[in-house]
Amino acid sequence: VVMAMAALVVGGAVLRPGKDRWWVPVATLLTVLVVAVGAAWAASQAKPSWSPRYFAIFVTPIVVVIGALLSRDGRRGLLALVLILLLWTGSLAWLAGRRIPALPDDKSNVKWLAAQFRPLMQPGDVVASAEIEGVPLLRYYLPSDVRYATPEGMVADPRVVDWRDAFQRLSQARPQTTLGTMLDGLAVGDRVFLVCPRYVSPLAAGSGQTDLASGDVVPGQDRANGAREGFSGSWYALVQRHCRSWMEQLSGDSRLRLVAGPTPPPAQERRGAAVFVLAYQRN
Repeated sequence: VVMAMAALVVGGAVLRPGKDRWWVPVATLLTVLVVAVGAAWAASQAKPSWSPRYFAIFVTPIVVVIGALLSRDGRRGLLALVLILLLWTGSLAWLAGRRIPALPDDKSNVKWLAAQFRPLMQPGDVVASAEIEGVPLLRYYLPSDVRYATPEGMVADPRVVDWRDAFQRLSQARPQTTLGTMLDGLAVGDRVFLVCPRYVSPLAAGSGQTDLASGDVVPGQDRANGAREGFSGSWYALVQRHCRSWMEQLSGDSRLRLVAGPTPPPAQERRGAAVFVLAYQRN
């Protein structure tokens, strides 16, 4: 809507005669916008890096251009005010029947899960996260004396995420080898806590896995395939593959027994943010 409005205003302003050079800063901002979007798209063709949320940075030059052009035409300014009010109040979404209910402030359920699992954790236990970006958040809420692993291996510094060539690295990772080496180093009584996003389905059928809170089997929500596009789709599909590989390996290892999980979903699902946990103990 913002880009369509910008095109309308720019088109009208260009057709208006004038002797001043008001159009110079406008043309400059438009050039910056077009070059930025074009460069981002071109770069994403060579290396996956395209996500809709990155468009937030392009909104500022668009808004400035719209404001500069509307200031020259009061009639279009009135039209803009009406559109802004419609968008601000959500009237267009309400008329289209797509009004999105208000979401809670908590984007993730990690804080709640950490409170449930901290009593089960001992020094040296391993928290295996299929999402590399989830490790710093887990480290913030969980005890400081546990270790962390991703499909690439043990994490040297769980406070940071190395995004350099992350997609390529994760594509080449061998999570089963990583987990196998880690399990070989566990002593009797040590535990592994597998953390996966909720768009991956826990392997609950026939495995006896129970919910930590209620004792009921909780199915996951497999929404990675087809739910995302471009880089996001490829990334989440990759995380899903690694997580399922780990679940199969853990559930099939005779040296381990399930002690908790999978955990229930949060009251308000938010795709890609909520996680579930499976806890295994070395016999």
